[in-house]
Amino acid sequence: MPIAYIIDFVSIDKSMKNIDVLGIKNGSNLEFTTPDYFRIGSLRLYLNGQSLDIGNDYETFNSINPLFNYHDSITILTPPVSDDVVTVDYYKY
Repeated sequence: MPIAYIIDFVSIDKSMKNIDVLGIKNGSNLEFTTPDYFRIGSLRLYLNGQSLDIGNDYETFNSINPLFNYHDSITILTPPVSDDVVTVDYYKY
């Protein structure tokens, strides 16, 4: 009888912590990207150390094709200014 293995891909260490987002912080830019693709639903965004809420404070999307099941981009609904610190945690796709 064959042995079945269940693999939880999230448990494989693909977690990224305290990563700076890529984009211009100038008080008007809303669009930012991450250095890696990330699993949908895994991203947590922080502005100056404060956790923001997806849906209320930011949205995520795929910059190439919205039908892909991973994302790489973030729209922050209140644009950060130059001295804001914007970081993310996520699971790499």
